[in-house]
Amino acid sequence: MNQPSAGAPVSPYPNYLAWSITVTVLTFCLCCMVGSIPGIVAIVYGSQVNSKFASGDEAGARRASENAKIWTWVCTGLAVLGLIWMIVSFFINGASFLYGDALQEFQRMQTR
Repeated sequence: MNQPSAGAPVSPYPNYLAWSITVTVLTFCLCCMVGSIPGIVAIVYGSQVNSKFASGDEAGARRASENAKIWTWVCTGLAVLGLIWMIVSFFINGASFLYGDALQEFQRMQTR
């Protein structure tokens, strides 16, 4: 019942696909298309891990896993920067709108 399948061997190296896909979509939403390019690179490297290991290229699978990890961290950093940028710009723009309303009210009070 719990017998291993006769399919391809499972790679001992992580492929980081779930993390790289998630952070790529997040970066695309928070930052821009340019910010999601490292995530796309991470997805490409992550998808190579299992196929390289299955073909017997264990060193290539390890390198692909390491590259996927590096590019996923780069994309994660860009997602964090994009989130910080959105929060800061929200408060700056919100404050400028409040300041503009207060300035107009002050000018109306001066003309009375």
